Amino acid sequence: MNRGWIWGLAGILLGTALGFLLMQGQLGRAGAGNGQPSSDTGPADVSSEERELEALRLAVTGTEGRLVETQLTPDGWILDIEAEASGLELERLEETACKMFKEVARTGAQVASASLLFFTDQLKDVYGHPIKGVPVARIRLNGSVFTRINWDGFDPRNFYRVADEYWLHDRLKSQFNRRRESDEAQGGPQGGSEVGTIQSEGGAGQGGGGGHSSQGADA
Repeated sequence: MNRGWIWGLAGILLGTALGFLLMQGQLGRAGAGNGQPSSDTGPADVSSEERELEALRLAVTGTEGRLVETQLTPDGWILDIEAEASGLELERLEETACKMFKEVARTGAQVASASLLFFTDQLKDVYGHPIKGVPVARIRLNGSVFTRINWDGFDPRNFYRVADEYWLHDRLKSQFNRRRESDEAQGGPQGGSEVGTIQSEGGAGQGGGGGHSSQGADA
């Protein structure tokens, strides 16, 4: 009678020990599994399109511009950029445009078309009231021209010769005319190529706008 009781107690103790060990093993495996991230719950990979777009945005904002519209086409990116003109000096705006386009080119992204619009808050209407956001210059390049330009050696003064669109507000048009007359007096523009035709666009822009538009020829 006493021996049976002892064997029964031993069996209970052995079962309890085995159950405890089994439970510990299951918890250990569960803990190890939780310590490793699952591929199903990991962050999604960033696409090449998203990487290019972010690089383009950084290139533009780094040169004090703003990427207002983008579109990816089979021929590359169509980019619409805006920037505030820090002054109404034509050559300074052209240098800024060159710097901005150069940074865009450095991203390595294929460009189908790049357009840059400068605006200013410095102009006033005929009553002396400030006008906000007046367009003063616009430069647009198609993809083949954008790719052909050597941005490390390009003279910004030649934008009007290569651009698909080169528009100037009246405040800048007079500067352009004086510069062109000076170039012609010195024997023509840099490189000796024929100057692209400049056509008047009366009434374009605001605040007494007007301007020039050019169908540029390759340099």
